[in-house]
Amino acid sequence: PSLAAAVHGSPAEVIATDLNPETVENIRHNVELNVSTSRAAKLSAATIDWGDESTYPPDPVDYVVCSDCIYQRDIVPLLRKVVSGVLAPGGT
Repeated sequence: PSLAAAVHGSPAEVIATDLNPETVENIRHNVELNVSTSRAAKLSAATIDWGDESTYPPDPVDYVVCSDCIYQRDIVPLLRKVVSGVLAPGGT
């Protein structure tokens, strides 16, 4: 979803995140392969740990798009925490 949002949308910035640093490196590689330089400037990848607020983006975001985020019901409260922790007021 992050690549599609950056290429086909008009966001100021897109941050693709994952907990696994190897996955983040793979995201960066895919950005280099698939996104033009002008679009890639607004697309970044970062490691985020839902339980560690210090890894959250430094600035609030307007939208959160999740894909394949929940594999266990017991982590839903943690997902709610991170979404509410990164969203700007009025964000979705």
